[in-house]
Amino acid sequence: MKRIVFHLVSGPDDLRDYAPLGFGYLAAFLDKMEFAARCTVEDDLEAILAINPDVIGLSCASQNYGLAIERARLLRQRTGAKLVLGGAHISCLPESLDPAFHCGVVGEGEDTFHHLMRVLEKTGDLAPADLAEVYGLVYWRDGRLVRTEDRAPIDPLDSVPPPDRSILPPARLTHLMTGRGCPYDCRFCASNRMWGGYRGFSAERVAAELIDLIEDGHRRIYIHDDLFVADPYRLIQVADILEEKELLGAAELSCTVRADLVDDDLCEILFRLGVTAVTFGFESADDDTLERLNKRQTVDQARATLATLDRYGIECAVSAIVGEPEETLESIRATYQFLADEAVRGRLSEGEVNILAPFPGTEYWDRAVKLGLVGDPLKFDWSRVGSPWRGLLLNPLIAKEAARLIGWDHRLRGIFAALARPLVLLATDEADLDLDIDPRLVRAIFLLSDEEGVAEVVSEGEVTLLRYGPDEFLDELARLADEYGDSPLVLFAPEPEQATMAVIRACKLGATLLGKPFVRSRTGEFPLMARLQNALGLGGDPFLSLVAGDDEFLPEMAIAEPAKLRELPYSDLAKPVPHTEDAVKLLDRYAAELQARRKEAFESAMREQEKIRPVPSEEEEYEDDIEEF
Repeated sequence: MKRIVFHLVSGPDDLRDYAPLGFGYLAAFLDKMEFAARCTVEDDLEAILAINPDVIGLSCASQNYGLAIERARLLRQRTGAKLVLGGAHISCLPESLDPAFHCGVVGEGEDTFHHLMRVLEKTGDLAPADLAEVYGLVYWRDGRLVRTEDRAPIDPLDSVPPPDRSILPPARLTHLMTGRGCPYDCRFCASNRMWGGYRGFSAERVAAELIDLIEDGHRRIYIHDDLFVADPYRLIQVADILEEKELLGAAELSCTVRADLVDDDLCEILFRLGVTAVTFGFESADDDTLERLNKRQTVDQARATLATLDRYGIECAVSAIVGEPEETLESIRATYQFLADEAVRGRLSEGEVNILAPFPGTEYWDRAVKLGLVGDPLKFDWSRVGSPWRGLLLNPLIAKEAARLIGWDHRLRGIFAALARPLVLLATDEADLDLDIDPRLVRAIFLLSDEEGVAEVVSEGEVTLLRYGPDEFLDELARLADEYGDSPLVLFAPEPEQATMAVIRACKLGATLLGKPFVRSRTGEFPLMARLQNALGLGGDPFLSLVAGDDEFLPEMAIAEPAKLRELPYSDLAKPVPHTEDAVKLLDRYAAELQARRKEAFESAMREQEKIRPVPSEEEEYEDDIEEF
């Protein structure tokens, strides 16, 4: 039996955030073909060395390829394992294979990897002379790179068994793939180079995997396709099967769509399937830029899509790209402004703006090669792909206007952060707070009692419930501001009816947690909210008047009017935004800041997940130990 270790070369938290389903597919395919192997997925190099594997399968994206080479050289020095590279990078740029790897798998991996393992089984080695008959490989022989004939895509796709999830490490998100590739061909995307077009699993296969996941207790499932809605008829078939099994709506799904495909018919299908959140590539608020990107959609279609999704209560996040070679500063600003406007309208839960990076397998990579931005792929610094401002920018405006763009991006992220904070609710002691709202949206509730001398914690848990008399609350206000003031917004709603309406109004704005909406009505006035610290400035009588229900003081506590909230800084395009630092250093520092924020958010999410994870009983732990033994 061969010992095979799979290793994803990526960010430090990616394995816990995104389960590498590709490794699960490889292991399941070997099992189907009755190849005796013990497969594991390991993130730690010392753990890999301790296993002493026969084969190490590595996978990476282009921005991590340099790190993959470093690890391959180390593993080759310290093990006798055969090192096989797969994934998007080597599939899109086979000529970049470093000699540290014994070979690279180009394109779809299951069949090629299986044949490769048969060579190892037969010969005890992966000698170059024995690889010529294996389609879909690249390897070194006698000092030169050799590519074998491309392997045809697997047909039918259903012949690939479901991924073996037992080898995958625990992840924050449950993923499912229902297809491979994309029927579109955007100039910045390498999906078609990787997969050779679009193929989908059958409706029966998709439904069977969903049923298995649901029966295993998964209630939130992310469809990890490039385009889940490529075949609407298949979605109807999946829904019919789930309905027949009485599992329709048993899990919340999130998936990818396209702005030109979303209409009422599609939303009705998605709503029926239990899709509560979608993402799509918005890319730009300028139609000329969209045309140059070969996006094949318009800004009006994106705006209409957001409105349609909003009507059906489907949450939406989008991504955008700036830095297309001919893009103007006004076009870039329009993109940020579009996202800010739609966020404040409550139609967007998240919006990410990325600088165009020329990835291998795309037309923009070919352009970068022609411009001399990329040299010998065997000597290239691949980290530059993840930081295109380090010599890979195709539009000089990005470096020239770095400070302005950072200002816009910072402001946009601030808007989304403000909309996603859990709330602190103030209400009278008699308030009926049995609302149709997920408790994770509310961080704490303060019940204001007429009874003097009251200061108690009623309950603790997902939502902390505290009860105070009027004087006691004012006495505790400074401490509460310190404890609760940094992250949440505060709603002042002294009467039961006002308490209910205040929460609903907050949710109209699009306040969400973990990407899930909890109350979906989003029409009406902009909620009047304030930080808890702001209440300190009111002083005694005005604050007590507010608690007593006097709306006169509410406007003083509003954080912003809608028009002001979505204003972007540096709006005067005629004036350059000065910065004393080199643009590369400026963007490097901002990227590091964003990475630190993501890490903090990730760690916070994992801590919350650990809190709600059930603790096994001693009997369950004993059974797990016996099973492992």
